[in-house]
Amino acid sequence: MCVAKEVAPFRFLDLPKEIRLIIYEKLPRSIKHHQTRHPDEPSHRMTVILKSAPVAILLTCKLVYNEARPIVQEMTNAFIRDGPPRIIDGVSGRGEGRMLDAVIRAIMKQVDALHDYELGQGPCLTLSQLFEGHLRNALLSKRNSRFLVKFVHQAAHHLKYSSIQNGQTGLRSIELVKYTSTVSGIGRHWALGADLHALNTRLNRKGVAVVCAGVLPAGVAESPTRTGDLLIPQRINFQAYGLDCYIPSSRQMEAEDWVQGWLE
Repeated sequence: MCVAKEVAPFRFLDLPKEIRLIIYEKLPRSIKHHQTRHPDEPSHRMTVILKSAPVAILLTCKLVYNEARPIVQEMTNAFIRDGPPRIIDGVSGRGEGRMLDAVIRAIMKQVDALHDYELGQGPCLTLSQLFEGHLRNALLSKRNSRFLVKFVHQAAHHLKYSSIQNGQTGLRSIELVKYTSTVSGIGRHWALGADLHALNTRLNRKGVAVVCAGVLPAGVAESPTRTGDLLIPQRINFQAYGLDCYIPSSRQMEAEDWVQGWLE
């Protein structure tokens, strides 16, 4: 009876440098969904898209750090710093959306805190500094609120330091996929346009816009994933409805972008 010989573990550092560099470039990026609610609207959910790059590999050893750092830094810049902040808003009714409003306010508060700082030098505000009132108290009682704070930090760094702007508006944008209400046609579009206008009225003077990357019908799962039948958000042509106050997204939502940039 033949006994298999024990093979010594293969060392990553024994690979040629060229192969190691290819592996660094192929390291997976991560997208995670984190839901949050406002205590005054407990039946509605908002999902923030939290992105991460494979920075843990930099802790392996000095050689790997020196080889991988430029690649990981470029990946981090392209994926996180220069990628627009993205939110899936589960609030479908007109006049609702307090959590979205609170998160946008927190993002702009963090942007203001970075005003006089170069990238990597500014302060990151705490949850208690970013949110107010009973919303702050509600978030402090939840362990997963740290993910919301991290999203706020990522979004603020994009708005402050990214050179990427919306081609149509010249503004840096926060992208939103919205669950629409059961109201159909122009009534739904007017309601959504009015909500966006209320946000953009105070944001535009700071060079920021909330743009609608697409809409999904209310009633579908509010945490879309890559599995199952893929429902692609539809774009609303607000200008066709005379809603000139709305600043449209710079591009049509497509299946590839929806999967690669939004879904877990």
